[in-house]
Amino acid sequence: MSVHGILICKGAIVFTIEPTDSLANAAESLTNHGIGALVVTDAENHTVGIISERDIVRALGEKESAAFETPVAEIMTRKVEFCSRRDNLIDLMRRMTDGKFRHLPVIDLVLQAAATAR
Repeated sequence: MSVHGILICKGAIVFTIEPTDSLANAAESLTNHGIGALVVTDAENHTVGIISERDIVRALGEKESAAFETPVAEIMTRKVEFCSRRDNLIDLMRRMTDGKFRHLPVIDLVLQAAATAR
């Protein structure tokens, strides 16, 4: 099975957040959309990072409630791994396990979302 097969069932909307937004805003967006990660984009809609529920929990563990006021840029993962619609799930699972990450934005969709935002 490919990523394309999952997207047919799951949907193909990419939700983003700006690096200057607070972790509170990120947590609210994740909750409202029922998702586990947001692609972080700059003013030109370039991907600059990714922030996940796990990142927010770690920040809370370190900074307690003060973490909610922290800008996303301070917590996000800057090195974003992408996949495409054609990628095989077995290969992606291996990449995710080896790299110790759980979220892979689909590059086709990220580029499409950036183009739409302009």
